[in-house]
Amino acid sequence: MGFRHHQTPQNQQQEQNFFYSFSLIFLIIWQRKYEIHFLFSINLSFNGNINYILDMKYKYCYRCGALTKIIEIDGRRRSFCSNCNLVLYENPIPSVAILSMNDKKEILLVRRSVEPGKGEWSLPGGFIEMGETPVEAAIRELYEETGLQGKNPELVNVDTHLNGFYGDVLLIAYSVELDSYNITPGDDVSEGMFFKFNGRPRLVFKIHENFLVRWAKEKQLTAD
Repeated sequence: MGFRHHQTPQNQQQEQNFFYSFSLIFLIIWQRKYEIHFLFSINLSFNGNINYILDMKYKYCYRCGALTKIIEIDGRRRSFCSNCNLVLYENPIPSVAILSMNDKKEILLVRRSVEPGKGEWSLPGGFIEMGETPVEAAIRELYEETGLQGKNPELVNVDTHLNGFYGDVLLIAYSVELDSYNITPGDDVSEGMFFKFNGRPRLVFKIHENFLVRWAKEKQLTAD
């Protein structure tokens, strides 16, 4: 009688992950004034988990337009222009998210009309414009997406979010008071509504969900 290894459910899952996991590599070229290469490394496992890494590299130097090469600098693979001796650093894109509620302690959410997350719910927000402060961006984005005027913004949280559409995003969340509650959907939004915390839809971005849960607990909205 041959030896038979006893398998626990955990061991079985590990073996399944070993045999059914595989990696896919995609190279995507984003055509703009200077080409940017996005390299996605995606690992799909048996249990449905998806892990991916976004590696963004510049093909051309944004100073002189010469072809770059990828070399290791400070422990990271970076785009380097040997023509002007310039390292083309990759930095997160700064953006804002807005946390607001009405006089019934209902949370303001918007349904996105553009990708990423078209048709899904999220916090109001968007990218910071050139020459604009994060606070100014929060007030502007709130008005553009909902038609609501905000006041007394307070910093709630700051974190990074790996977005397969834009790359690495630095997200700054503000709590903003509202002057009125009559929503007029605008830029990048098909509708906006106020929800009780426990009756809200799932948010499309995990980082928005994390910001909202933490803020709602501080405002004691989770028990409603």
